[in-house]
Amino acid sequence: MRGAEDKLNSTLKKMGNKAKNKLKNIAKKFAKKAIKAGVKKFICNPYVLAGIGIVFLIMIFYGIVIEIFGGVYTDPEIQKGGQCVNAIVRSLDPPIKSTNGQEKNFFLPWGLVYSIELYAKDFDPAVDTRLTKEIAECLEPKFTYQDFPWVRTTTVRHKDAKGKESVSTVTTSGTDTFITSVDSWEGFTTFEYTQVTDKTEDSSYTHYIVSYMNFQKDYTRLDRAIIYYILSNNKNSGIKVDKTEVKGGALTWPVPSSSTITSPFGMRVLNGQQEFHPGIDIAANTGDNIVAAAEGVVETAGWYGGYGKAVVIKHADGMETIYGHNSELCVKAGDHVQSGQVIAKAGSTGRSTGTHCHFQINKNGQPVNPMEYLSGMYKFADGSVDIVSDMDRACVIKLGQSLMQNSENLEWLLAEGLEDGSFSITDVPAAVKYNVKPGEIPRELIHVFKGASSKYPNIPWTVLAAIAYRESSFTSNCIGVYLPELGTRAVGMMQFLPETFDKFKVDAKGNGVVSPFDPNDAIYSAANYLNYNYQRHLSQGLSSTNALRAAVYDYNHAWWYVDQVMSIADTYSKKYNTVQSVRVHKCECGLEIDRDINAAINILHEGLRQLGVTA
Repeated sequence: MRGAEDKLNSTLKKMGNKAKNKLKNIAKKFAKKAIKAGVKKFICNPYVLAGIGIVFLIMIFYGIVIEIFGGVYTDPEIQKGGQCVNAIVRSLDPPIKSTNGQEKNFFLPWGLVYSIELYAKDFDPAVDTRLTKEIAECLEPKFTYQDFPWVRTTTVRHKDAKGKESVSTVTTSGTDTFITSVDSWEGFTTFEYTQVTDKTEDSSYTHYIVSYMNFQKDYTRLDRAIIYYILSNNKNSGIKVDKTEVKGGALTWPVPSSSTITSPFGMRVLNGQQEFHPGIDIAANTGDNIVAAAEGVVETAGWYGGYGKAVVIKHADGMETIYGHNSELCVKAGDHVQSGQVIAKAGSTGRSTGTHCHFQINKNGQPVNPMEYLSGMYKFADGSVDIVSDMDRACVIKLGQSLMQNSENLEWLLAEGLEDGSFSITDVPAAVKYNVKPGEIPRELIHVFKGASSKYPNIPWTVLAAIAYRESSFTSNCIGVYLPELGTRAVGMMQFLPETFDKFKVDAKGNGVVSPFDPNDAIYSAANYLNYNYQRHLSQGLSSTNALRAAVYDYNHAWWYVDQVMSIADTYSKKYNTVQSVRVHKCECGLEIDRDINAAINILHEGLRQLGVTA
């Protein structure tokens, strides 16, 4: 989560005059409900707004979008409308079909639906049930599934009447249903699954687990909703849409130097992992030309998650083409490109095993087989391409976040920090105590937290448990809130960003597969990450206590977060450590056994009995 503030500030600086006009409009809309009369008069004065420079523009953005938006949901009419919209949106949630209930991570946030509706109706808080349902149905997530087999073998030992022991093996099998891809309002997500075998003395369980999640940001569906619902209902919304007429027709092959497809569209096995491949991979040499498959407008030209340096081109009728893993980009966002025009040079950036071009076609945000178009089976239509400015979209998203009282995520984005994500203070702030009542720690995880703490003794197990509760409520398959400024999502019980997990991951089970969705790997990796930062701060002169607090600060970049975690950890410590534990050493083999006091006493009595000593 490092550099979040820097990225946010960079985004704000690019807003320019668009931001000024939009903020002026927002201030007028919410002034009567969110600010006092005197502030209203000041904010709404066009001469005052016209005289504010870019530095003050950023300050106004913080003040209005966060403070005013932060107060929107306290308005009784807005609260009542939000409750109504929430009920409608939740009633339209798709059914849960997956074994691990992964759908819940992608359910449509009701605040986004209400935000679009407020813009569409000139901020009238009264809910239009018909409009709410239409927006929700337009933006609801779409899932694809696959069944994965599992086999469990259990050894059963039993004795007959004469005491003779026999052993039998019981084998059971079945399938788990998992999500392979998700098409949502914010983009396209694919999951990869790896087969693992968990063994104990008497059982063996072979099954599949989530090993990797790839998120591709794509606001096509959201932009279309903004254009359709807001512009059709509120002509004075201030939303700007740039239209460009483009020609369709048959597609041009995107890699002129090569016709070899190294990986097709659909499910595939890569390095022993099953994954959904949303495009095709075309062989190429580094520096080979990559050309536009059809005329369109460049929506994105830059780093694009696992796709590395990529170009995304919008075409008519909801079509979109993506060109990934390039070494060099030859166009920029907003460029109008022709079919066959060079847009990039082939490379191997991002999540790639070698030089190639990943070519993908999305139809209304959903990946389709590119070969159906490249072969001439289907053609692109003539028409116009609509581009919605980022500022307009950002305001809709941020208002939706505020309506759902999700301001905490903005708070830590604005936390004081340097470009490398570290804090620039000489003294760690004094702790603030929270009177918290956290949920129960799952019994099967307590020994994992303690084991991670044993491996990294500087990190108390209760702190690890507190982070797990605070981040995901101990949900191993959790996917965190998406932050548009970051362009990525946090994953797993401990809510790792992918790049952080890749750097600090620990194979806790030793099975060769390390996944942030595996509770063991996630907990041990979090302990490793915390310990790394603990040691770093300790070497800079902080005390042990403050070094731990600073390490937790690095986890989320907010001191209120540190105080929450420490308060939860203190509650857990009192609750789970009230029964004292002892460590018994069996000297002849060096075995150390941790047990609660009652178990330890029993062990001690047995040991004394074997030595012939009466207790």
